[in-house]
Amino acid sequence: MGTPERGRHLTERGHRVHAGYAAPPQGAVDVVVDSVGGPVFREAFVRLRRGGVAVVFGNTVRADLVLPPDWGHARAGVRLEHLFLLDELERHRADEDLATLFGLVVDGRLRPHVGLQADWTDAATAVRALLERRVTGRVVLTL
Repeated sequence: MGTPERGRHLTERGHRVHAGYAAPPQGAVDVVVDSVGGPVFREAFVRLRRGGVAVVFGNTVRADLVLPPDWGHARAGVRLEHLFLLDELERHRADEDLATLFGLVVDGRLRPHVGLQADWTDAATAVRALLERRVTGRVVLTL
């Protein structure tokens, strides 16, 4: 997320730490989740503590992945994972994964954040809000 405001719903749900590229954390972190890439990812990666994990699922800046020369030695045990949704859909059954997610919601163990709810006939407004980054969380279109 680009600003603390976009992540406020996370702290309201009890998460201890959240940060974005506009307000990076001052200390070491356990997990980095990145969709931006380039220098933003590199800056986040160097903040990982030993044994931390970085999950990359995009590269919106379309830049090469460049890690610091000491990336492995200075951060022993750090894992770098790449998540590619289309690959996951080939390796896992989407219906089973969705059933698991719905079960977690029903049990109250997963609370999705709905940032915008609109009638399906007004989908253009919802898409525009997404493209303009005015929505945090899920967009739900109702029938």
